[in-house]
Amino acid sequence: MSDSMKVSKTLFLEARNFGDAIIKNTVISQYGAKHPDELIDICSKRQFTGIFAENKYIHQFHACGFPIAGLKSWNIIGLLKKIWMLRKSHYDLAIDTVGDFRERFLLWLIRPKRLISIEREKGNPFNRLIRQGLSCLVEPVIIPKDMVNVYAQFAYLLEYLGVQKQTQQLNKAYISKKTRIIGMHPFASQECRLWDWGKWNELHRTFLEKGYAVYFFCSPKERVILEDKIEIVKNTSVVAGDLRLFLQELQRIDLLICLDSFAVHASYSVGIRSIMLNGANDFHIWQTPLSCVVAGVSDCEFWPCYNKPKCTDYRCIRNIKADDVAQLAYKLLHK
Repeated sequence: MSDSMKVSKTLFLEARNFGDAIIKNTVISQYGAKHPDELIDICSKRQFTGIFAENKYIHQFHACGFPIAGLKSWNIIGLLKKIWMLRKSHYDLAIDTVGDFRERFLLWLIRPKRLISIEREKGNPFNRLIRQGLSCLVEPVIIPKDMVNVYAQFAYLLEYLGVQKQTQQLNKAYISKKTRIIGMHPFASQECRLWDWGKWNELHRTFLEKGYAVYFFCSPKERVILEDKIEIVKNTSVVAGDLRLFLQELQRIDLLICLDSFAVHASYSVGIRSIMLNGANDFHIWQTPLSCVVAGVSDCEFWPCYNKPKCTDYRCIRNIKADDVAQLAYKLLHK
């Protein structure tokens, strides 16, 4: 990015899901560390307040509803009022990390002096997850079609913005522990992403027999389901709270086992290794630099369907064996 224009006020937008917000928070931290004199604001869904609250590089969090992705809000009047308010802030730079015409249009309405946006080449599988368009409104950062992983894409964008590539450092607090702690997050937003509860129980018992402690993570509403499906015994803890508590307690564990959900990105953000159980998604897109993937063997002709299944048995996720997950966990914990 040219240094010809001095940047003092920068705006990021996050209008999608929890996982996207966690990744965006990491991107902002990396950008902010390189540009400490800039005032960096984020406009995002109010449900994500806990994700961005502890980020020291964020000057101001602007809560707003969006008719995009999960947690949709159709309060268009409220959205327009927020856009008008942000327009008065006179941003020098707005950064779009999605490449969707909706985010681009919203940022264009705010009238930053410069609007930079990711533009993926034709054939990049990420394009199946968004609605491209309105490239005429932005300064595009062209992502090659073979650069599939989202973390690699954002590193490429950050390099364009003058930020040297960096990887989250592994949290090595586990080295001095007598008892290793394995975290499990068995929930996801779609049924096609879920693993059998019987296999979660099998994995749970196996770890306890090996002398590990186990933390189950869930939301307060999910706790009833968890305690109905999982036998909570000695050396098993349930962490059921808000996002801040989740991120805080996540730092106590040595390894997280989770589904294709926001949890895999949360673990990366605090430097914790993870095992992601993958089903219908193309895991090459979402795998973090600190995660390993276990995918079930499947002969489904529609794979990957990007979590828009045409089947009812979800065999791509249901075929994963508990023993395969356990063996990978042992290997990672004793490297």
